[in-house]
Amino acid sequence: MVGVVLAVCLAAAACFAYFRTSYLKIGGRIYSFWIARTQPDPLPDGSPAPPVIPPPDSYRGQVTADAQWWLMAVASVCAGVSALVLGMSGATLGVAALPVVLLAGTGFIDSYDGFPIARRRWVQLALIVVSSIPVFLLPPIAYLIGYYLDGPRRRS
Repeated sequence: MVGVVLAVCLAAAACFAYFRTSYLKIGGRIYSFWIARTQPDPLPDGSPAPPVIPPPDSYRGQVTADAQWWLMAVASVCAGVSALVLGMSGATLGVAALPVVLLAGTGFIDSYDGFPIARRRWVQLALIVVSSIPVFLLPPIAYLIGYYLDGPRRRS
């Protein structure tokens, strides 16, 4: 029992460090959900480190596409597992609301910025689709609705 509590505390601390700080440093590289927090340490001669340049497929220069899609995949897996374990209860609907909202907004941003579906993150998209079966595929349907919402006017 003590081991489980320690593992949960360690996982919570790692999640907090990944999402909220720039203190998760492994092998000289800073790992963070946010691009701005992955800036390297200042150089030994005292000059500032070079600025972090976001990848061209990042979400508004704030989050990499890989980080965003893995976050949504984990949220969708949690919703699917919740549906399998708890059935269709209020708790399941609450857990499933997070990936639905995340994917709807992400779909709208992907379409608005002119990116292809899922920004070509096919593994994460497949994981989202398969894990969403217990919740009636609501997260991927929300993504498609967000992606195709008002799409023809923008594309023409």
